[in-house]
Amino acid sequence: MWTATLLALLCTSLVSADTGSSSSDPCFADGSNTFHVWFDPYSSETGYFKFMECGDTVMPVLALEKGVTYTFDQNDASNWYHPLGFARDPEGDDELDHTYRRDGASITEDQYEYAFSLEREERLDASGAESADEDEGEDEDEDDDDEGGDEADDEAEGEDEAEDEDGEGADEAEDEDGEGADEAEDEAEDEADDEDESDRRLQAAVGFAIELAVPDAGDGDLFYFCDIHNRMAGRIKVYDGGVPVHAPDSPPLGFDYETPSDYDASCGTYGVGDYTRASGLCASDAFVCTEGDETAAQAAFGECMYALDCHMNYNMRSTLADADPVATFIHQMIPHHQNAVNMAKLLMKQAPEAADLIDGTCSLTTH
Repeated sequence: MWTATLLALLCTSLVSADTGSSSSDPCFADGSNTFHVWFDPYSSETGYFKFMECGDTVMPVLALEKGVTYTFDQNDASNWYHPLGFARDPEGDDELDHTYRRDGASITEDQYEYAFSLEREERLDASGAESADEDEGEDEDEDDDDEGGDEADDEAEGEDEAEDEDGEGADEAEDEDGEGADEAEDEAEDEADDEDESDRRLQAAVGFAIELAVPDAGDGDLFYFCDIHNRMAGRIKVYDGGVPVHAPDSPPLGFDYETPSDYDASCGTYGVGDYTRASGLCASDAFVCTEGDETAAQAAFGECMYALDCHMNYNMRSTLADADPVATFIHQMIPHHQNAVNMAKLLMKQAPEAADLIDGTCSLTTH
């Protein structure tokens, strides 16, 4: 499901040119010196940042004027677990001074970063939001405790009666208890899903942003990066009077960005383009069976599913490491978990309505 913020900004991205692919064509902020940040899960194996002002460019090169304060708006809920940071190096070791804000008020770095990963109760505290539901919940818990005491007494009497009736009542009680436990587990899982979605919606509603007053360029370029995930850094070219202070890109980024194949882009996956049915790497009739009456969309989904299953099957074929069973375990588990991620991304990409049913509301963008 699209978040309200992302929907509102989508029009901007549709008319914004794709800029920032290189330092010779950097991306500039909007008229209010703001960049609107969102996270595209399909742009690599684990996803990359994009900015509404830069079109569809992944991890664009940004142009910032020296001495000007810029706002990096992370209101969109796709930023969940991806707080921004700024530094003079792509690893984020030499971090720059910047201001973290929630609804315009200054907060600490810890408060900002924790807000992207905490449980609902802690996020509510961090945001300063009131939770009437929690207060009501506490009252309900107290009432439940009182009622529970009375019910416990009644149940004790019922157990005595059950013993007198040759255990039949006890057996029925056990069956009912088992069903009740299953229902309680289902309710707990539903509540957990609701809380996860509340976390994401809260992030979007509260209004998180970072302000960066652009300092002197020093000996090289600046960088934006994800404060949680590795290899998610992008270059910032510092300008002075409309001219880049350092024309060459320095220091080096230190890694190459991942680029999904055209086939992966159609599936929403990563790394499965070489494992299609035509590759011959797996049996052609393996994994997904068809009946011949599939729609074009169903057939495409099935072919993507075949490719990602073949990727896992092929890469789980490993030599037993006699000296270290952990090595064999890892060789098996890596493609296994890559497959799980690819399956989830395929579902969100090609069947977002189905993903909504599984997750309550799909939390990542699906376009």
